[in-house]
Amino acid sequence: MNHSFEEIICLDNLLAAWREFARGKRGKKDVQEFEWSLMDNIIALQDDLASGNYRHGDYKDFHIDDPKPRHIHKAGVRDRLVHHAVYRILYPYFDKKFIADSYSCRLDKGTCKALNRFRQFAYQVGRNNTRACWILKGDIRKFFASIDQRILKIILAEYIGDKKILDLLDKIINSFGITSRGLPLGNLTSQLLVNIYMNKFDQFVKNQLKAKYYIRYADDFIIFSENKNYLDALIPQLDYYLTDKLKLKLHPNKIFIKTLGSGVDFLGWVNFPHHRVLRTVTKRRMLKRIGINPSRETLASYLGLLSHGNTYKLLVKLPI
Repeated sequence: MNHSFEEIICLDNLLAAWREFARGKRGKKDVQEFEWSLMDNIIALQDDLASGNYRHGDYKDFHIDDPKPRHIHKAGVRDRLVHHAVYRILYPYFDKKFIADSYSCRLDKGTCKALNRFRQFAYQVGRNNTRACWILKGDIRKFFASIDQRILKIILAEYIGDKKILDLLDKIINSFGITSRGLPLGNLTSQLLVNIYMNKFDQFVKNQLKAKYYIRYADDFIIFSENKNYLDALIPQLDYYLTDKLKLKLHPNKIFIKTLGSGVDFLGWVNFPHHRVLRTVTKRRMLKRIGINPSRETLASYLGLLSHGNTYKLLVKLPI
């Protein structure tokens, strides 16, 4: 990688990172307090980074239930500014290393494009729905909490030669406790780091297992085939690689092989050969939220979601 530590900590990058970070957050008290003496704070941060005196602060943690219980860790403004500065420099380089069919936390990707790719692969494997299309779906257990920090640092060192960048990444990684496992679900850098970590798995599936029809979104992955026995044979190989190389575990209750015709749950939608319908849990949560807050903004966000599937019967229930 040609980028240097100086590019990360230069004033231009720190100011650009601040603009990106502060967008939509200027009503927050902690952001306002930092912005009151913005240049003084940024110059002081730059000095600490340049001298090696920067230390990552503590996190505030809280729980959310959207769509399932999650433990979120929120860093202070100063640290989140560092995360953005690091991300701005490293993301463009690493994004080019990722496979095309990794869709989580990447520019010009996302759930919509992942679902469209799902449909494309289903048509190709099922020969336009004239043959059975078998699908292996897997899920990694306790994904963010299970990332092995030692292995992550080894992977980063394969790409990054600048020791100062590695030292800064070490401080960010080590800021999440002393267990040597896990990344905070809430850091912008965590989104990039888990993709770097899982890129090893993606490359294994594509280049060693030669799985042509493979999609990954965060800890969910899908492999398509005409042959159920082929997919059966993949499971122990996938499990071995995850366990041995990345110290991760397949979720035993969330791995299955089934036909597309029976309906495959992926990214909140149950997918069939000719259509997709919203997952029941997602549907109930949506109707509950609209009942509590039937604002124009809430409705608009859900109308965007519903546009990606067959939802006429659901649309007529909405107050639009």
